[in-house]
Amino acid sequence: MRIFLLVLTITLGFTGCRSKIKQQEDSIYSRHLQRHVALTIITTPMPKDKEEMNLLLFNGGKDMRDAVRAKKIIDSLYKKKLIQPLTLVAFDANEKDYGLQETGTDESNQHQKLNDFVTDELYPFIKKRVVIRKFNSVAICGFGRSALSAFDIAWNNDEKIQKAGMFYPNFRESAQMSDNPVIETIRASRKRPNLGIWLADAANDPADLMFKEVIAGKKTVADFRVTDDPTISNSKTMLQVNNFADFLIWAFPK
Repeated sequence: MRIFLLVLTITLGFTGCRSKIKQQEDSIYSRHLQRHVALTIITTPMPKDKEEMNLLLFNGGKDMRDAVRAKKIIDSLYKKKLIQPLTLVAFDANEKDYGLQETGTDESNQHQKLNDFVTDELYPFIKKRVVIRKFNSVAICGFGRSALSAFDIAWNNDEKIQKAGMFYPNFRESAQMSDNPVIETIRASRKRPNLGIWLADAANDPADLMFKEVIAGKKTVADFRVTDDPTISNSKTMLQVNNFADFLIWAFPK
């Protein structure tokens, strides 16, 4: 009887641990970036069918750690059954890594390296880490300049990534709106990805309006959600928690 109670106690304790949201720190060495990349991994409990697990790549681990209570938000939404099972992987990148791959500038090679890191190194690493053959869906998000980079990676890899979240993106890569490389690169792109896009920014921003028009002209974007926040300036303001929660519900609805 005492043995039975001991086994029961251990089993219940183990089950309780498995039901919790887990957060771990890790790293991966990237051949493309020629450095170790720090990772923060947050996971909900694994579903019985592993392929019901979803993946969110957070471009900018420092932004996630400093500005978003991601673990608490995911825990709350998951317990309320508002989101599907989710693995969030936030990765650290340098400022020089952010941007678009097809701008024709010297920096575009570095942006390409970040893209290759995500698709060729990070994604396979995560699948092995989670022990899963295929995720149900994959999204990527970022804040400020990393938002542009996240969008660019999704735009060029829509066979792997279905949704992109852009929080207060820095569209003003140049002084003149008429010569905005972000807008011009998207306009000139031949790609017509079937991609869901979430954009959270200050209300009535001219760059945002132009971006929306250019994206709308592609006509194959699966879903385009905009949340205008009049309290946000164009400075690097901390990511609003409520916007991140809304994004998760939109990207991974139960």
